[in-house]
Amino acid sequence: MTDLDNLAGLAHEADTDKTAPLPPGEAAPEDVPHVPGPEEQALDLVNMFAGTLAAYAPDAGAVWTEQARAMSAAAIAPVMVKYNWSMTAIPCELGAAIIVGPLLYRSAMIVGEKLKADRAAKAPAAATAQAPAAGRLVPAPGATETGAGPEVAVHPQMALYA
Repeated sequence: MTDLDNLAGLAHEADTDKTAPLPPGEAAPEDVPHVPGPEEQALDLVNMFAGTLAAYAPDAGAVWTEQARAMSAAAIAPVMVKYNWSMTAIPCELGAAIIVGPLLYRSAMIVGEKLKADRAAKAPAAATAQAPAAGRLVPAPGATETGAGPEVAVHPQMALYA
């Protein structure tokens, strides 16, 4: 083979549409990677969303049955074709956010609950440590002779923080 033959072969390979369906009876070459079509990508998108939603709210997982997922994917695939949008073309940053974001959110919620539990466990111990000695009354700052403290004005907005 000459260099021109090699070049002609490369040009023919570059001009071949590798995403087009193969004619009936023709097998796909082994070295060509699988390129998912819009139907498969739409189903992957729906499965990703349903899985993420079910992780946040397990009761919502019952809504996303196999039939509901298939029907949703069938409705999304034409939209992907119309706008020439592909899951394989999303930026790596968005892909990382899609994968890692739900994990980070769920982790933050677990840590928040742990902090609340730790504070609740420490609250009785702190209240006991600050309690006055038995039999001794400690007057409040600004208390009158009757034992009642001065009236403190509190804005109604503070009720939101109680």
